[in-house]
Amino acid sequence: MDGSSAQRNFVKYLQVLELSLQQQGALPRRSFSSLSDFKKYVQGEEELIIDATELRTQRPADKDKQQQRYSGKKKHIR
Repeated sequence: MDGSSAQRNFVKYLQVLELSLQQQGALPRRSFSSLSDFKKYVQGEEELIIDATELRTQRPADKDKQQQRYSGKKKHIR
């Protein structure tokens, strides 16, 4: 299977999964308006799993925007 077909299938079946979870009332929320809203949502949960994967982003051309995004952390090694 070529890459574009794999991507189309992934998107299609992800939509099916989301619809199924939504109909079952098992679709997790992905955004919250405030910290207190989030705390209410997870109040009765025993375990909380958070995906905090770092994603690379395109470096802004504007120097001020570059400084806002700079964390001083690790450099990407090719």
